[in-house]
Amino acid sequence: KRSSVGSREPAVVEAPELKMTVERTNSWERAEREKDIRQGLDLATTLERIEKNFVITDPRLPDNPIIFASDSFLELTEYTREEILGRNCRFLQGSETDQTTVDKIREAIREQKEVTVQLINYTKSG
Repeated sequence: KRSSVGSREPAVVEAPELKMTVERTNSWERAEREKDIRQGLDLATTLERIEKNFVITDPRLPDNPIIFASDSFLELTEYTREEILGRNCRFLQGSETDQTTVDKIREAIREQKEVTVQLINYTKSG
């Protein structure tokens, strides 16, 4: 037989207003995520029709991973979508990739500014 004397079990208190706030916040965040996904898909569909070589990355995620690659990009680089999604673009760099140019790109991402540069990247076969 256990004694409750001196026990420190937490009291469960229901606060309806807190629960409503959490539910509203979760619902709002879910709606925002769904909106972002729809916009991203719309953008990708539009850009795919342009038939250019490009990737889309997400600088909000750790290590700025590739989240989309055009078919033309995949054909040019010889990689499959599965091989590149989730990776940072630096895997395309090699011995002749100019690090000063890479730094300009990083700075533009950090400062949320546009930048236009030419950069040597490498295909899967080199």
